Amino acid sequence: MGEDRSWMYNERKGSLFSPVWKAGLDTFLDHAFSLPEAAKDGRSKCPCTKCDCGHKRKRDEMEMHLCRNGFQLGYERWTRHGESDVNDQADNEYVGSSDRMSEMLFDAIGAKGVRQSEEPTQAAKELYELLEEVDKPLHDKTSHSRLSIVARLMTIKTQYNLFEAGYNEIMNLLHEVNGDEAAKDVPKNFYRSKKFVHSLGMPYVKIDACPMDA
Repeated sequence: MGEDRSWMYNERKGSLFSPVWKAGLDTFLDHAFSLPEAAKDGRSKCPCTKCDCGHKRKRDEMEMHLCRNGFQLGYERWTRHGESDVNDQADNEYVGSSDRMSEMLFDAIGAKGVRQSEEPTQAAKELYELLEEVDKPLHDKTSHSRLSIVARLMTIKTQYNLFEAGYNEIMNLLHEVNGDEAAKDVPKNFYRSKKFVHSLGMPYVKIDACPMDA
């Protein structure tokens, strides 16, 4: 990818963000509003978790949205803001998403009880057990776990602005190909995928965009 943009997710926890995140946000806004598209009407696609690049905002509106909601998952490459996609990056995007999910899981649960040079607390033990369970291969003929599958599909949904119905059809096909027994632990639709992510204590919550493009 070139430029390291891990700040987009690592430097923000809930509604709190670091000076590094704010500086990165300013860089993104400068870039987004320097594009010809934004020059037409002073608006650009908002990549917050609420708008998902589906609505255009003025700069001050977008800044407020991103501070409040954070960047949509998997948007380190600003493909909706003039940057080209790269095939080898797309092929491996799910790996970064899965890794970041694991990091978020450590932040969410580990902060409650994981400390160096101390006996693991009950919260820490639960964290390790949960990580082991969600990263377990779906079956013996694949290395994919339900965490990596959900991470990759959510990344694809975000990158290509896929409708929820399209996501659900992909999940239905996955269950048909693998059989419900083999895929029983994989969420069957987008709603259940969000519930799965939420159950891991992650700060990513994707909600429906407002119907008014304002």
